[in-house]
Order: sequence, then structure tokens, then C-alpha cells
Amino acid sequence: MGAGILVLLVLPYVGRPDHKSMKFRFVSRWFFQFFLVVFAGMGYYGAQPVDKYTTAVSINLVTFYFGYFLVLSPLVERLENLLGRTGR
Repeated sequence: MGAGILVLLVLPYVGRPDHKSMKFRFVSRWFFQFFLVVFAGMGYYGAQPVDKYTTAVSINLVTFYFGYFLVLSPLVERLENLLGRTGR
């Protein structure tokens, strides 16, 4: 649980997009929808009884959750900043 709080504390310093609005960041919009599905899945499988299947799915969802904030979001922002500067 401490890692979730640390991610929220570090999040403002992870990336600096050129465009602040998701309206102009098309790739980020798709990955944010993926994040919402992962978040809903974490809530659903967190409420289920513990067995091998739900544990495996929950571990994968948590990995995707932290991967979104720490790896995927900064990479997508850099990609969109690069594409925005080249005029594509």
C-alpha cells in the first residue's frame, strides 16, 4: 500500500507533456482507457474470494497499474512530445 502512495507523490515529477489536455494527446487517451479497465479489474478481483486464478490476475493487474504510472505514461508523453515537435 505504501508503493501506491509513493507513486502518487512522484507522479507530478515523472513527465512534462507539451500539451496539458488529453484532447490533443491521442495516444495517451487510449492508454488512459486501458488504465481505467485495469483499475476496474483491480476493484473487481480485490472483492473476490482468494484462489489461484484471482491471485494471478490480481498480480498482473497490479503490475499493469504501476507500469502505467512509472513506465508507460512517461514513454508515451515523450513520444507525443517528439511527434508534436516534428509536426506529424
